[in-house]
Parts: sequence; structure tokens; C-alpha cells
Amino acid sequence: MNIGEYSATLSLASGGSLALVLDASESAEQAQAEISTLVTGVLTALPARVACRLFFLGNAMPYSPGDFPLKAAGWFRENRGRGSILAPVAAVLDSQPEMPVVIIGAGPIFDLEDWADTPLLARTTLVAMGQSLQGEMAYALEIERPSPNDLFQRVHDPVATVRIGGDGFMPLGWDNAGYRLSQLAGAFQLTSERLDEFGTMLHFLAAPGGCVKAVATLASGQSRDIVLEPQLAPTERFDWQGSLTAAEMNIFQAALRHEDFACPSCGGRHRWDVLTCTEGAALLGTPVYPSLKAQPGQFALFQPGQGTVRFRVTASDVFTLELGRVVVREGQRGTMYAYQPMSARWTASGLLQPYQPVEGGGYVVLL
Repeated sequence: MNIGEYSATLSLASGGSLALVLDASESAEQAQAEISTLVTGVLTALPARVACRLFFLGNAMPYSPGDFPLKAAGWFRENRGRGSILAPVAAVLDSQPEMPVVIIGAGPIFDLEDWADTPLLARTTLVAMGQSLQGEMAYALEIERPSPNDLFQRVHDPVATVRIGGDGFMPLGWDNAGYRLSQLAGAFQLTSERLDEFGTMLHFLAAPGGCVKAVATLASGQSRDIVLEPQLAPTERFDWQGSLTAAEMNIFQAALRHEDFACPSCGGRHRWDVLTCTEGAALLGTPVYPSLKAQPGQFALFQPGQGTVRFRVTASDVFTLELGRVVVREGQRGTMYAYQPMSARWTASGLLQPYQPVEGGGYVVLL
């Protein structure tokens, strides 16, 4: 079938992240007061949800941004003799490829050329509070003496929307209710917008060896790709939530034979495919399987056994019929889709029928 079952985790806060790297060398000593004022203003303006890191050139050790206003003078003295060298900090920042970088100083960074045309400088803004940090070259974007508000507006570019998709992608479950399922031309994706937290744990089907990624669009309109690292999902072993009562088992057996059944709620007879009795006083009707304690729009799986029918209810928009075949809730109906390995797409194969047989001898309904 050329499709696999995977899990992955997306870690992404709406506020994003930021690394501030300060020059405390002798060349920037005269600008120390200006640098401190600028950094304090930016840190004050940053929302609490922004993950901010603070470094000094020549030193790979991070400092606490929250302590900067009180401890800045001591930190500058501590790093005075380290020199305007990017290498120690670059080794740390390379491990965080999504984090924007702002380097604030006065005077050249001596090894900046070593990172020319690298992803690190592509996401770096140089802030000159005096002499240029890169001389006559143009290794990175450089601005001169911005106000705290100007720099904040430039570096604070929060995530606005996220789309998750990829080769053969079919989400089976996710733990962030802010995402919704959508599809276009057989390509399924999860989308979200205006969330405080875009991170989510995913359980999905996808083409083996294919690419599954999240595309985060920022408030500025720029976008960046975050390639997920899928792990083979362990064989799912779920607990049954209960068993049908004797009266409910009679309804279930009649439904499998496509026979009308006597409704325990209204006393009348209903077609075999009726799941909610609308004859009573209840505004939304009365479920014919009250043991399920389910909500409309949920999938219910029935598993007949020796003298019993166990059940399990799921609120996911997607239910697996078998590997490579799923049913997707679309409004008040379910549409079945089959995976096409040649195109790594899903094609509709018909509507879900009441008590649709599934792999393993069970039956599924959309309530």
C-alpha cells in the first residue's frame, strides 16, 4: 500500500523566538550605555510568550534576559576581554535554525566573513550603535541606531497561521483543538490561525520517506518551513469504552440485518439505519444507543463478540477503516477515501454507509 503510520511533534509558539547577541568588547565600550538602553527597551516590549535568549560575542554561555536591567553592567565587564568574535555563539545558534538573531555592537565583528552566505546570517540583523559591524561588506542586513520601538517592530514577527501537510498526509489525531482538517485536490492538511500556542502532537498516515512539514506564515507575510521528524507509530492498542445493553444489542443485530427495530424511547418502530429518535420531547432527539454517551458528529466503532458488543467512540474527524482506507467527517456525512501511492494523494471512494464493516470484524457509524 506504500503508506505508513507515524507520530510527530510540532513545537511552535505564536510569539516566536529571538536571540540577542551583544558586543561587550573594548571597541563597543563607548556605546555600552546606548546598547543597554536599547536592549532594555526591546526586552520590555517583547510579549512574555516570546522565547528570548541573550548572549555576548565571544561567549557561548547564555544569560537571563529578565536579569539584564539589574546585571547588565557586571555582564559587560565580565565579557570585556572576549573580543568581537561570533564563532562561540554561532555554534549554539546553529542548533536553533528557526530563531531570528540580532547582534548589537559598535565596530567590526572580526570573523563575520566566516559565515558569509550561511543560513545563520540570513536570519541575522546587525545593529550598529557606532561603527559598522561588517565594514563595507554586506554579509547581513544592518541598521544604525534604531529606537527600541523601531527594533522591536523589526524583530517581532509572530506566527499568524500554520499549515501542516505533506506526501500522502492524512491526520488521524492531534491534541491542539485550534487545528482543523481541510483538503484540496486530494491533499489533506491541518490549518490553524491566531493561536497562542501552535504546537501539537500528531498521529497520521503518510508516504514512507516523504516530506511532512509545517508552513508557518508570519504577521509580515513571510513564511518558513518546519520539516517534521516522523517516528513510526506504535501499534495502537485502545481500550473499549463499554458494552451495549441487551436492548441495544437487539437494535444492533436488527440493523446488521437491515430490519426495522422497536425504539425503547418512543415505543414506535424505526428504520434500521436510524441512530437518533426524534419522536420524543428531547430537543435534539434521543440516541438509540444511550450507553455510548456520544455527541453528534462522532464516530462509533462496534465490535461484536461472544454474547456481547463492545464499543468505542472517537471525536476525531478521521477514522481508519484499514491501512490506506479512511473515512473523513464532512459536515453531517462521512466520505471514504482511498490512498493512491502513485500520486501520494487520497481519492474519494464513496459515502460511509451506516454500520460500515471495518478491518477486524467491527462496524462503524457516524453519529
